[in-house]
Amino acid sequence: MKRKLTQQFALSIMAASVALTCSLTARADPALDTGAKQVEAAAAEAVNVIASVRDAASAKAAKPQLDAAMAKFRAADTAFNVTLAKANPKNQQESDDMDKAVASYQKANQALADTQLKVLNSKDVGEVLGRSFNAAGSKDNLIKTNAQ
Repeated sequence: MKRKLTQQFALSIMAASVALTCSLTARADPALDTGAKQVEAAAAEAVNVIASVRDAASAKAAKPQLDAAMAKFRAADTAFNVTLAKANPKNQQESDDMDKAVASYQKANQALADTQLKVLNSKDVGEVLGRSFNAAGSKDNLIKTNAQ
C-alpha cells in the first residue's frame, strides 16, 4: 500500500512538472522572443561578414555587406527595445520572458561588440570598417528608443 502511494505521488509530481513546463512555454511572449531572435540573426550576419575580412582590400569589398548587416541590426535592436519597453515587469510571466529575451539579446550584442573591437584594433581594417559601426542616426535611434 505504501509503495503504491509513493508511485502515485511520483507520477503526480511528474505530471505537474510537465503541465507547468507546457504552460510556461505556451505563455511566453512571442514578440519578445521574436525580437531577440531577430537581433541575434542580424548580429550573427554582421559577425559573419566581418569574419570574411582579412585586410584593407577585403574590408573595402565587404563594406557594403557590413553596412547592410549593421542597418538590419540597428533596426532589429530598435524594434526589440520598443517591444521590451511595452512589456509589464510587474507581471511575473512577462518579467520572466523579459529576462530570457534580454539574456539572449545581451549575448548577441556581446558577440558583435567583441568582433567590432577586434576590427577596430586592426588599423588598416578599422579605418575602412569603423564608420560602419557608427552610422549616422544610430545615436538618434537610441535616444528615441530610450525616450519611449
